[in-house]
Amino acid sequence: MTDSSVDLSGKSSTAMRKPYSTEREVLLEDNLESKNPFKLFHHWFEGIKNCGKVYEPNAVCLATSDV
Repeated sequence: MTDSSVDLSGKSSTAMRKPYSTEREVLLEDNLESKNPFKLFHHWFEGIKNCGKVYEPNAVCLATSDV
């Protein structure tokens, strides 16, 4: 094991979980710009399109499976 690796042997998936947001950052319906999904998407897409940090905001990833 190197200094940069993490030993996860013997740990449950619950023990490995890390919090990625605080209670203030949780997405709540009351905090949405709109409850209309099309208006909400438009607001979100315009924001991401104009932020200057996303190279291709209209990119899509699709995965399918058949069992």
